[in-house]
Order: sequence, then structure tokens, then C-alpha cells
Amino acid sequence: MTPTFASCENALSLSSGKDTVVDSARSDVLFVLSCLHVGGSERKIARMANRLKEDGMQVSLALLNGPYTLEQTVRRDVPLHKLERRGKFSLRAVWKLRRMIQRERPATVVAVNLYQALYVACATLLMSNRPRTVALVNTSTFARRRVFKRVYQGVLSRFDHTVHGSQTQRAFWSTGVRADVKSSVIYNGVDSAIFEPTVAFEAGKRLRASLGVKPSGLLIGTVGRLAPEKNQEVLLEMLRRLRVARVDAHLVIAGGGPLRGRVLRRAGELEIADRGDLIADVGEGRPVA
Repeated sequence: MTPTFASCENALSLSSGKDTVVDSARSDVLFVLSCLHVGGSERKIARMANRLKEDGMQVSLALLNGPYTLEQTVRRDVPLHKLERRGKFSLRAVWKLRRMIQRERPATVVAVNLYQALYVACATLLMSNRPRTVALVNTSTFARRRVFKRVYQGVLSRFDHTVHGSQTQRAFWSTGVRADVKSSVIYNGVDSAIFEPTVAFEAGKRLRASLGVKPSGLLIGTVGRLAPEKNQEVLLEMLRRLRVARVDAHLVIAGGGPLRGRVLRRAGELEIADRGDLIADVGEGRPVA
């Protein structure tokens, strides 16, 4: 059950009568993530933290819980704080995050997606010398859970700024209150040096050859964790329909995750296993088609 801000306020007031500001050098930015498993948001934040550190900024990461698969990709001089969350919602983790913010005094605290935004909102509640808070939001649907949408709209309203991946997503979360001032859109991009057209075209030819797909065949690809929110099974159903329609189509799913076995079984049930390839975690992005 999602806690109310009143419950957070009560817990924080019981823990301490007033905030204690620790005398230390102020950091520039603190990123709050759920974990460091292999995922798009996690990879991007790890790269961003490394780059900001290279540019001379003081940056650190706070992780609600494990796994910490990508820990080795983060620079050793970028602090990692493991909050060790337990249960659906951990007031202990909120308190640890609050103390960390008081200690490091970051100019900006960035929550990477909604659940992390809840922790940041609670941890900074009633805080003196509150840092600037920014939420990066990449969720745009709450099927059959409208109450959760309303709760998180309240959470996001407490942030100084929110960043969305599209205008549609921005409109989904808008409450109509200064939305144009307190939010912005940054579209996902690719490295133009890696995905230069000629390089990508040659990589595509090599991939087709390795999979036995004709140059004239339809090659469909997707990259992402094999997890419920990615819904790769829709692509399997689509491939089945294309095959019934006698379209020479082939599907490549690049990524690993908890649903790998389920995806393989479903491909077998749909009798399309010979037209689909499941590539394990591909690591750093490279052009394949």
C-alpha cells in the first residue's frame, strides 16, 4: 500500500525534532535509482554519472536495493549508497536517504522514475535547505490503477521539475498547474558516431547473414529487458500473423531478463521459433540492423 505524505511526515517528526545540517563540502547532484540491474535507465544514469564526474562535478548514486549488476561500470570515485530497502515501502530507507541528503547537501536530487520519486519526496519533506528536486519519468500508463496515477501526480507536484520522454507522456501526467513551467521533454537519442548510416547498414548485412535472413526479407528487432512492462509477446503474436499471411518475416529480441523462458515457450506454442532469435544481454549498444 502506497504511504501518504502524512505518514512520512509523522515518521520523520518522530525521528528527529529538527534537521541537522552536517558540515561538509556540498555535492552537485545525487541520482536516486531503484537498483543497478541491466536496464536502459540504469545504463544511461551510470554513463551520465561517469561523464559528469569527468567534467569535474561532484556526483553520487543512491540505490534503493539490489541487484547491483552495473556497479562495475560506475567510476570508483563516484560514491554508491545502498539504502537496503525492505518490503513494499521502507521508512528506514527514507530516513537513510534523508540523512544522506543532509550530509552531502546536493544542489540537485534526481529521482529516476516514479517509485524513486516517492522516496525523494518523502525524504525531503519539511527539510530545511531543501535541494532542488527533479524527476525523470518514463512511465505513461496505469492500466486499471487510476488511483496510483493520482497518487503519483501528487508526488510529482512536489518536485521542482519533471522530465518526460515525449509530449504525450508529459500530457498524461499533467495536472494543468504550471505544467509548461515545471516540466520538459527530452527525447531518447542515439550516438550518431556509433549509428552512422554506413556503419549501421554494414552491420545490418552481417546480422542478416548470420541469421540466414534474405536481403528482401522483413527483419524486425527490439532491444530491452525481458520483463512484463516490455510486453515482447505482442511481437511474437505479430510474427505469427505475418507467417500465416506468408510474409517472409524474422524477429530478433536482444536482451535478457526474468521472462526469457516464458518468451521461448510462447514462441514454441505459436510455432514461430524458427523465425525468431533471442539474443542474450548485448551490453553496450551497437548497430545490428
